[in-house]
Amino acid sequence: QYAARLRGLVLVGASPAPDLSAAISSQRQVVMGRLPQQFSPEFFSPATAPTVMREFFTAYVTTDPRVRLTDLEAAHGYDGAPACRAITIPTLVVAGADDRIAPPDQGALMAQAIKGARLEIIAAAGHAAPLEQAAAFNAALATFAEGLP
Repeated sequence: QYAARLRGLVLVGASPAPDLSAAISSQRQVVMGRLPQQFSPEFFSPATAPTVMREFFTAYVTTDPRVRLTDLEAAHGYDGAPACRAITIPTLVVAGADDRIAPPDQGALMAQAIKGARLEIIAAAGHAAPLEQAAAFNAALATFAEGLP
């Protein structure tokens, strides 16, 4: 609908059809006060420094858990394949090589569904690739932006 307003699209850590049932169940327990805010190393590559994880989690816990729950519920079960096929602008799909939430094969599925999309896999990065490997992420983004019409 708004393609004329955009020169390009970047999708990061995305999956065309995420199964978030376990995350939703856990987040509901947090919202009800039965569990504390959950920190999970599955967001990160094993190579990620603890200081980067701490920075991420510090920001994570400042978000109202109800917001995260509604985000998860909105994304759960969504089939993005038809939307991907409708994308007609240059697209960069970025995946962390060690992403366990939206693994690189999910990024590859998205890139395959979007005509002309390019897949960039960031080494030593998990789901928080822009934070974990900022220089590599920014370089991929700059290269993509420089090639836009």
